[in-house]
Amino acid sequence: MTGGGTPPASPAPVAPVPAARQAPEEERVDAVSQQDFDAQVLKAPGKVVVDFWAEWCGPCRMVAPVLEELAADHPAIRFLKLNVDDDPAIAQQYEVMSIPTILAFEGGQVCKRVVGALPKPKLTEELAGFLG
Repeated sequence: MTGGGTPPASPAPVAPVPAARQAPEEERVDAVSQQDFDAQVLKAPGKVVVDFWAEWCGPCRMVAPVLEELAADHPAIRFLKLNVDDDPAIAQQYEVMSIPTILAFEGGQVCKRVVGALPKPKLTEELAGFLG
């Protein structure tokens, strides 16, 4: 039995420690649509890589971070993504039958076509001549 002394002191309030915040990574692969495809891809100076994808496509989601990494590794090349559900006419024009399909453009012309989700080393190998 405790005596009639003073109650134990409660611990001093501790200020909440803010959770470590990571700055969201800047997206390096911008969206392109039928409305701006001509200006952003066909008439763009330099090299452009376009990822044809769809939100429901699991392999497309697997290749997206790989393309973000490639975009970071090759800042002189523009990396874009085109949603085939939103802009099917562009996909048809370039005979995109399966997604993901990656088309590499230079001077408005397709230089390279890669179909399927590949890991970064394999995709880099496939695009080696284009990436420089």
